[in-house]
Amino acid sequence: MIQLTLSSMHIAQKNFSFVPIQDFSESWSDEKLYKKYGLSEDEISFIESMIRPMDLTQNSNDNEE
Repeated sequence: MIQLTLSSMHIAQKNFSFVPIQDFSESWSDEKLYKKYGLSEDEISFIESMIRPMDLTQNSNDNEE
């Protein structure tokens, strides 16, 4: 989204105009984000077809070593 506003190598506050403000003090699930941003079923299907789910078991195994 930032790239859409860039016309040079310089970056300013206005370049973040399309980046949504997100409260990261809260835990967010995909479903909560879909609802917050009002995504349609078609948009959700597109996202889920393009992005693989994260494998959270790999991180827990790394901590055990």
